[in-house]
Amino acid sequence: MFRPRTSRPLILLVDDDPFQAEVASYIAEELDCDFESALSGTEALEKVAQRAPDVVLLDVRMDDLSGTKSAAGSRRSRRRPTRRCCS
Repeated sequence: MFRPRTSRPLILLVDDDPFQAEVASYIAEELDCDFESALSGTEALEKVAQRAPDVVLLDVRMDDLSGTKSAAGSRRSRRRPTRRCCS
């Protein structure tokens, strides 16, 4: 049975470069999606615990927690399936 979505899809960008978040926010707006950004893997895990995103875009090379480690941590805490893209 089809159930209409009650909220817009959420995109979470995890990147230590604030410029990337600025660009991604414009793209998310054009796609009619909610957008969150995190400057570190640790911050990303906190945001995932608050609201599970539909899509996570991860920077693999970050100082505190790499994108791959962040993805592993978010898998353990997710409440629903999430799409991830690492680069």
